[in-house]
Amino acid sequence: MPLDSETAIVMSILILFAGIGGYIVMSKDILPEICVMTIVWTYIGPDTPEIEKRVTTYT
Repeated sequence: MPLDSETAIVMSILILFAGIGGYIVMSKDILPEICVMTIVWTYIGPDTPEIEKRVTTYT
């Protein structure tokens, strides 16, 4: 059974109000403090084309 246009409008308005109400009630600090760590690694070895030749095979 298809929905009437009035029913669809009322459902849309109810969903809109539920979303706004959920946003207002939701705590603002959902995500914790995120610690950012950066690691720099210097690799002395074969360059990129050499490693590519070792791990790839063209048939």
